[in-house]
This record gives sequence, structure tokens and C-alpha cells, in this order.
Amino acid sequence: MKKKVIFIGIIALVGIVVTLLAPILFTRGLTQYDFTETGEIGDTIGGITAPIIGILSVIFLIWTLWEQIDFNKKQKNISIDEQFKSTFFNLLQVQRDIVNKISGKFTYVSKKDVTHIVTIKSNGLDFFSQARYQLFLIFKSLDNNKYINGYNDTNAQYAESDIENTWYRDYGGSDLPYDIEAMWNNYSNNTRMVHIIAYTSDLFGISKKGHENYQSLSINKQIGLGYAYFFNKYETIGYYFRHLYYILKFIKKNEDDKIHSLGDNPNQAEMEKIRNEYNLYAQFIQAQMSTDELLMAFYNSFAYPKAQYLIIHYNLLENLTIQNLIKTEHNCKPEIRLKDRRNVFTDLINNHDNTN
Repeated sequence: MKKKVIFIGIIALVGIVVTLLAPILFTRGLTQYDFTETGEIGDTIGGITAPIIGILSVIFLIWTLWEQIDFNKKQKNISIDEQFKSTFFNLLQVQRDIVNKISGKFTYVSKKDVTHIVTIKSNGLDFFSQARYQLFLIFKSLDNNKYINGYNDTNAQYAESDIENTWYRDYGGSDLPYDIEAMWNNYSNNTRMVHIIAYTSDLFGISKKGHENYQSLSINKQIGLGYAYFFNKYETIGYYFRHLYYILKFIKKNEDDKIHSLGDNPNQAEMEKIRNEYNLYAQFIQAQMSTDELLMAFYNSFAYPKAQYLIIHYNLLENLTIQNLIKTEHNCKPEIRLKDRRNVFTDLINNHDNTN
């Protein structure tokens, strides 16, 4: 742009100088021709300046066309950007509407009394909280060394009676020292967990063959299979993740189109600027997601590689920590870049100390 202006300015200046100097040059006898007659001078000046003016007119016309093309290109890009933003924020609102509408009925054995079956209908963010607990139970069943199923009321009642009798027989039913109480809690939890796992296996259709198959898989495939058991019963969550995938795919397509518009040899700085711009849009999505949503997105991604690719590309789970996972061993995909909560707190403390 600057070079265009300088070039045109030089041409225009030359034309003006020639036009102004022509009368002086032609009346001073500096040439072999006699231009003392004003008519001859005027015709000569007109003959000399007319082509210059014509050339300048053409140059200015070309320059105007260049500017118009640049302006139209900028307007087109602005229009595309505005259309993208409008569509994106509409999709973002739809995503939150889906969260509010999603619902499901969850059942599980009470952790305090295995004869009691808890039934809860949850919707919205509570749906994801309950889904997280169900996934926890599924992995408890699958990770257990021994396959357990076949929950029934009679065995549950025996378990509760055994826990109660042991409490009074071995501990006297009175206030206990902390270490003894911890041993007691461990015993009662382990006794009840057998029945909780049995109920979970029955509820999600985990067979002995399925349990054995899970035990032989790599950790990546174990995570995918565990989530598949959950999804098979609560496929309503699929609507949420399909729409989330579509938003990320929409962002990625626009990012790729904008980088492609830079040409065959794009400037690296411009490419980085575009990537940062679209990464910011992905962070808008993350900012609206609860920890339970992020956690379920983590496990869902192991069943759907295309979704996982976009999650990794936009670092969508950067606010999910390793400690948020159902098992820390599930942090088996370094590319997802989960944070360690201990390091986060250490950094916060160090930053606070450095500012004081």
C-alpha cells in the first residue's frame, strides 16, 4: 500500500513539474524551434502534457481498482468473521440449553445400607454429577480382580447384619479411637462394596466374559470400554457430545479456511495469530463447562477418536486435573495435557509469594 502511494506520487509530481516548466522552456530559445507564438506554445504544452495526464488517469484508475478490490476483500473477511461469530455464539447457547434439558434416572446401592436401592432422576448439571458416580461404579466392577454379579436382597441383608454384629461384638458399639474407627470403616466399606459391584454388574450388563476381556486390554481401550458400558444405558448423553463435537469441528473448519486464504507460503506469525484466535473460541466452550462435564468429555473422547483429536488440538480439558479422574492411572494420554492439582497449588503459592 505504501509503495503504491509513493509510486503514484512520483508520477504525479513529474507530470506537474513538466506542465509548469514547459512555458519557460519553450519561450527561452533553448530549442531549435521557435515557440514565440502563444498558440504554438499552447499546442506544444497540450501535446506534451496530454499523454502524461492520460497516463496519470490510467494509473489513478488502476490504483482505485486495487483499493476497491482490497476494500471488498476486507469487507468479505469482516462479513465472514461476523457470520462465524454469530453462528458460534448461537451454537454455544444451544449447547447450554442441551445441558439444562438433558436428564436421566440413576439407580445404585446405598453406600451406607446395601439393602437400600437409591433411585434419582437428575437433570442439568446434576445429571453429569450422577453420571460421574455411575462411571466410577462401572470401573470399580471392571477393575475388581474377581468378577462379581448377582445382587439379591437376602445376601444384602446378611451383609448388613454381619456389619452390625461385628460392630457390637468386636468394638462394643462405642466411641472408638481414630485408628480403630478407620479400620472399622475400611471393613464395612469393603463388605458393602461387594454388593454394590454386584448390583452395578447386573445394571450395566457386565458379563464374566466382558470382565475378562477388559482385564486383558491396554489402559486406553479399558477407558473406552468402561465408557461404552455407561453410554449403552445412558445414550441420551450422546446428544450433548455430538453437538459439542460439531461446535469444535465448526471452529476447526473456519480456522483451516482462514489459514488457507493466506496462500501457499503463509507467514508463520499470521498463522499463529489465526490459531490463537480460534483457540480462544474453544476456550469460551471450556469456560462454560463444569468439572463433571469436562471429566465426562475426557472419558467420551476415548470412545470417539475424532472428538479426542479436536479436544487435544484446542486443549479443551486444560482445567481438568489428574486428581479429578476416576483413577489417576487413566491419565495415559499426555497429549490431553491434564494438570496436576499439586503443581497448580504450588504455582499459586509461589506466584503469591513473589508478588509480596
